[in-house]
Amino acid sequence: MAINVPYHLVKWLSSFDKNSTFMIHLSTDQVYEGTKSFYKEEDEIIPVNVYGKTKVAAEQFVSSNCPNFAILRSSIIFGPQPISPLAKSLPIQWMDSVLAKGDQTEFFHDEFRCPVYVRDLVTAIQILTNRWISESKPIQLLVNAGGPDRLSRVLQLVGWPEYEMLELHSGHS
Repeated sequence: MAINVPYHLVKWLSSFDKNSTFMIHLSTDQVYEGTKSFYKEEDEIIPVNVYGKTKVAAEQFVSSNCPNFAILRSSIIFGPQPISPLAKSLPIQWMDSVLAKGDQTEFFHDEFRCPVYVRDLVTAIQILTNRWISESKPIQLLVNAGGPDRLSRVLQLVGWPEYEMLELHSGHS
């Protein structure tokens, strides 16, 4: 399995004075096993898919090699379409387009995610950066950065009937 960690960026940051750099790394809630609700940062990480495993490796690399860091474990990030279109749609936009066409699709029925609005995540990053700059003291922070709502409400939010969703167990990913 190939692991993609921010090796070159961290190496470049280490060429500066250790107190003059601050690394913010975006990770995922997929680092957790998914067998319970409302994970806390100190809960054991047991990724169940390749994506989660690569994010765990990146988290460990960043926390071991950066004197100042914040690791934000987000869930599904959503927001307005980017200025330059993406080749692949984001999960919520993809789900909306599939259901708009009347197509059936499979969703995990036993998995709850907390989507986070991109601007809220950017605001959190700005607050962390401003805090590090203004306080001039070391930061080593790990935060679950999900939004306030669970994904099970998304179908209701966009007005799609729940019968359009075929159940798929998260163990099949």
